[in-house]
Amino acid sequence: MLGRPVHFDFDGPPPDPDWVVHGLIERGTVTVLSADSGAGKSLVCSHMAVAIMQGKPWLGRKTHGERCMFIDEENFLRVVYSRLHAMGMRNADRPKLRYFLRLGVSLGVEDWHERVEEELHDFHPDILVIDTASAATAVDVNDNTGVAHLFASAIRPLADHCAVILLHHERKPQQGTKRHAGHAMMGARQWAGQADAHIALEALSAQATVEAIPGGVRKAFHLNLEMPKNRDGQGVKEKLAIVSEHDDANHMQSLRVEARR
Repeated sequence: MLGRPVHFDFDGPPPDPDWVVHGLIERGTVTVLSADSGAGKSLVCSHMAVAIMQGKPWLGRKTHGERCMFIDEENFLRVVYSRLHAMGMRNADRPKLRYFLRLGVSLGVEDWHERVEEELHDFHPDILVIDTASAATAVDVNDNTGVAHLFASAIRPLADHCAVILLHHERKPQQGTKRHAGHAMMGARQWAGQADAHIALEALSAQATVEAIPGGVRKAFHLNLEMPKNRDGQGVKEKLAIVSEHDDANHMQSLRVEARR
């Protein structure tokens, strides 16, 4: 037996999306968020999570949730702390955050999937951020069959508990060629093919713009955000800026992601 089949009520209204971030992140789905190294994938997800935990809108979109869980195999403690603190996280917010940092998680081997599911059962997060596909999974990044099996056996089941956001690197763009967000992800096409949605970030410049402010400087790093794949077929294209303010000793005082016209 396969288990219990889905019951459809075709005479009733269609189910509404269960948004965590309205129009972008939906419970029960796996979203792959891709960008080149250093373009701000981790930072953008952290800022989104802070908005969710504090009940604030994100990029003008309502958030619906409270708890966020991270499996981070890329960053290190000082960077994670300084970012979250500059985004406004304080000790009062700690019960809403469960952050696992450089534990050696390797989805697809041993019992890592079961261990992650146990944490999801215990914590009941609204989103799970996995940073990154290449660091936190045990599959050849170029193996289409292996990636499809990884989603079926170890990633998609996690979305039964929450929204899953899987961060993934993109290839370095070749000079003189136009970037295509839907084809830019590193490795197998199934990283995009198996995802329910794909959000892509593109850095518009390798350098931040710098502006003097009283007692320090403000830096702005400009990005494009687009959504080349979602199940409703509705594209999203927006301009963003990662804005940080620093004092004269170059200590970061605030950090945020803003929508730009």
